[in-house]
Amino acid sequence: MNKVSGIISLLTDFGEEDHYVGTMKGVILGINPSLRLVDITHNIPPHDIYQASYLLSCYYRYFPPGTVHLVVVDPGVGGKRKPIIAVTGSYYFVLPDNGLLSFISAREKVRAFEIRKEKYLITPRGATFQGRDVFAPAAAHLASGVSPRLFGPKISDFVEFSLPKVEVMGDVLIGEVIHIDRFGNVVTNIDFSFFKRYVKKFIAIEVNKRKITEIKKSYEEGKEGGPFAIFGSSDYLELSVYQRRADELLSVRRGDKILVYFNKNQ
Repeated sequence: MNKVSGIISLLTDFGEEDHYVGTMKGVILGINPSLRLVDITHNIPPHDIYQASYLLSCYYRYFPPGTVHLVVVDPGVGGKRKPIIAVTGSYYFVLPDNGLLSFISAREKVRAFEIRKEKYLITPRGATFQGRDVFAPAAAHLASGVSPRLFGPKISDFVEFSLPKVEVMGDVLIGEVIHIDRFGNVVTNIDFSFFKRYVKKFIAIEVNKRKITEIKKSYEEGKEGGPFAIFGSSDYLELSVYQRRADELLSVRRGDKILVYFNKNQ
């Protein structure tokens, strides 16, 4: 197992108006006041498991090895889904078993354990706030050095939702919008390595019958023109407009198709 770093990151859809995030932090620090807590965001759209899974995949590798990533986006709270601890080569994850691991498990091997052991949870537990009663105490004990195996049995059937695949049809890549950030940048599922494998000469990108013919190296390069493409910080192809919202200008939503035309022989 990985050596713990004493750091817990937090990602939720709880927002900033209520007590929920603060209560979870209180539980964690009540168990171990020396732990360090890092807020990623608590403004995931309510119940948006897909967006949370994507964002988790963007940041988890940039923390020190042994970090515990606590994620609570849980539309099935109180239902049959399991609370779990997941382990990769360098990191731990504490989260509901509802698909949040999908982007990570597509990239690397994941082992998972069900959280069952009462001694590592708050008792008695309520039915509506498992972030406080289950996930926060489990994360605190895990980050304090308790082995994942002590929380409950290993499971092999954790939930994964199907991620969109990039298709190649002749001289066209067919991708999909997977995220729109707060600036309106449109993130697709076409990553740089996949793009370079097929595209020898770029021709154009088409979305909603609009053509984009330029791939820039920085947002500043797009200052003088209209929509452009760029490979963003997570190495995915993005559609952007300088200091404007590309999603609104291009009328794009998550799930829309993106066509990349190229010449593979040049």
